[in-house]
Amino acid sequence: MSNYQENLSRILRQARHASGLTQKQVAQALYINRTTYTYYENAKSLPTLDTLKKAASLFSIPLEYLLYPEKYQDELPISLHKKIRPPKG
Repeated sequence: MSNYQENLSRILRQARHASGLTQKQVAQALYINRTTYTYYENAKSLPTLDTLKKAASLFSIPLEYLLYPEKYQDELPISLHKKIRPPKG
């Protein structure tokens, strides 16, 4: 497991918790299986660029936070402190 994976998984988990969403809700919003998303948060798999773009949009964070998580591993963007509405469904 790489540092990139570990840092990305940490940011994804922080973003999800800050937004008040479940893994299932995030997976639905990203149009992926919940297990696949769980693998991202547990650093067992890497998301595609398309999935990273969708996640950045969902969490209202710059894509840079997900592409270069080592730069932002200790920062939680201000936008994450605001509640994000869970996707309908």
